Amino acid sequence: MRHTDVLSPPPTMSASEIADLFGWKLATFLRKRGTLHAAGFPRPLPTGSGSPIWSRRLVDLWIATNGAAQPVDPEQSLDPITAAREALETRIGREAA
Repeated sequence: MRHTDVLSPPPTMSASEIADLFGWKLATFLRKRGTLHAAGFPRPLPTGSGSPIWSRRLVDLWIATNGAAQPVDPEQSLDPITAAREALETRIGREAA
C-alpha cells in the first residue's frame, strides 16, 4: 500500500458528511436539497441503494466554482468551505446548525 492511499478520502460522500461540510444538521441539508440542486449542486450517484451518496470530486468542484454567490477574496477568507457555507446561507436562508 502506498502512503498516499492511506491519506486519500473516499471517493463518495454521504448526506451526513455533506451536512457537516456545510455546518448544517442532516435534516437541514435534506430539506434544502431541492434548492441546492436548483443552484447546480450535484445529484446523488445512481447506486440502487436506499441511501444516497454523492461524488466527493463533484461536491468539492461545485463548492469551489459555484457554491459561492460571489467570487471569494482569498485575502478576506482563507477557508473556502466557510466562505461557501456563508454564501449559501445568504442565498438560501440561514439555519441554526
